[in-house]
Parts: sequence; structure tokens; C-alpha cells
Amino acid sequence: GNFWSVGAAWLINREKWFNAPFVDMLKVKASYGSQGNDAIGSYRYTDTYVYENNDGQVAVLFNSKGNPNITWETNSNSNIGTEFGFWQNRLYGNIDYFHRKTTDMLFYFSVPSSLGYSGYYANVGDMVNQGIELELGADIIRRKNFNWSFNLNLTHIDNKITYLADEHKPLNLNGHPGYLSGAYYFAEGLPLYTFYMRSYAGVNEKTGESQWWMEEKDKATGKMVRKPTTDYNSATRYITGNAMPDVYGGFTTSLDFYGVDISANFTYQIGGMVYDSGYAGFMASPQGTSVGGNYHRDILDSWSATNQTSNIPRL
Repeated sequence: GNFWSVGAAWLINREKWFNAPFVDMLKVKASYGSQGNDAIGSYRYTDTYVYENNDGQVAVLFNSKGNPNITWETNSNSNIGTEFGFWQNRLYGNIDYFHRKTTDMLFYFSVPSSLGYSGYYANVGDMVNQGIELELGADIIRRKNFNWSFNLNLTHIDNKITYLADEHKPLNLNGHPGYLSGAYYFAEGLPLYTFYMRSYAGVNEKTGESQWWMEEKDKATGKMVRKPTTDYNSATRYITGNAMPDVYGGFTTSLDFYGVDISANFTYQIGGMVYDSGYAGFMASPQGTSVGGNYHRDILDSWSATNQTSNIPRL
């Protein structure tokens, strides 16, 4: 693959007509470029097999399904922004707007296991990421032998799948054609990593069993109605949000005192949904045959004959 980039920057504060003594640096910048991504492992273009010992004899087993049409994933990036430094760089930072289009996106495409394999890697479609990146830094106190500084960065991304090939959109949910892969639904017009899961309907107060929502056709009216069911496999799956955060980033503060420095670093995320598998594991029913395990204290509030209003199912 052939990939290229070009960029330019203008240091406005270097111009003769510029007259603002408190400005140490003011730069306007822009760039455009492309990169290729093939970070999905090797030999994805062909079927692979493994040799194994079968009772002293050589056996050949199918390992993975190849795709002879697979090609590079290309990321085309546009950036425009500014960098600045004020008051002897006591306050500095940069702001960037970016637009990143991914074409021939490489992704694992799941298929029915009756085909003899679970799926294969393919160039499934196109995706767009666009947003803003901000970085700010400041020396709150600056002395000869003492310095206290603070740095903050944040990123906001608007993510959307813009195109899927016809063979990769066998479903159409809520007007979005796409396909399922595990707990995610990948579809045109939706963000990447959109959850498609069964929706919890609370606890059956009489039995203490978990319930999920299920949609079925009403025989009298012919319309779809929603009702709770205790059969997880019969429950209806819904688009329930996505894992993309609204804002994420980090911040740092540091102290430098007579050559001794102390710093603290933090990361954060606002928005975006996460499936808390750790909590789910800690809420499993204790077993008498087990030698022990970790459980969350919420399990003490499980449904019982004397606690029938709990939203936590019985053990």
C-alpha cells in the first residue's frame, strides 16, 4: 500500500506586524494524510491449519478461515488547529479539530458455526471519527526552587459507521442495516460498539427469579407487546447504547521543590457504556461444592421470602 501525508504551520507571532508582548507563541497548523492498518494478525488472506498428535499419528486440523479479497484498511486524517503560549509560557496549550475517515475497515465478521468456523476477517465498510482535542498546561507557581504545574487534556469524538457492504448487513434493526457480533450490533448510521443485548425486567416478586423483556405478537390485536419472561434465551435483544465515551482524557499535577519532584496522574471518561462483567461475577450464587470465592456485598440484599421487593434475584 502507498500512504502519504502533507502538513503546514504558520507562526503568527514571528511576523513583523505582530505586536502582543504577552504572547510567546501562536501557531496555526493544518495537515492531511493517510495511514494503513493491518494489525489483525498474519495470513488472513488464506485458510490455515494446524498439525496435532492424534494417538501417535499426524493429524491436520482446520484453524482459521481466510479471505482472499482482504486488503489494507486506510485511515485518511484531516487536522486543523492552533498552538499557543502566553506570559512566558506560564499558560500553554493546543486545540485541534480532526476528521478521520476509515475505508475498507478491517473487522471480524461472525458467521453461523454450522459452516465449520465462527467467522473471518473482512473489509466490512467505512467509518468516520471527528471531534476536538484540547490540551492546556499552566505553571500555577513558578519560583527559582519551587514550581507547581497543572496539565489537562480532553478528547470528544463523534463516531459513526457510514457504509457496510451488502454481504455484511443481513439484518435491519430500527432502520439501521448491519450485522451482529457477540454483544455488539455493527450497522450503518450507528457508532462502533453499539450494544445489542437482552434488557433486564427486574425480579419476579413471587418467585425471586430474574426477568427479561420479551416481545411477542398479541393474538387479539396482532400487535407486538412487551412482557417479562424468566427464560433468558427467549428474551428479545435491544439496542441498548454504545461504548463510545462523550469525553475522555487525563490530568496531571506536579511539584518540583529543590530538585525533588512529586507528580500525580489521573485519567477519566465521561459517558459510554461498559458491561461490568466483574460485578456480574461477584453476584453469582455461592456454591456449597466450592472452596470459596469473592462475592459483592449487594448479594446480601438478594430476594427472599422476607425481602420480596429487592431488585436482586434470589440465590
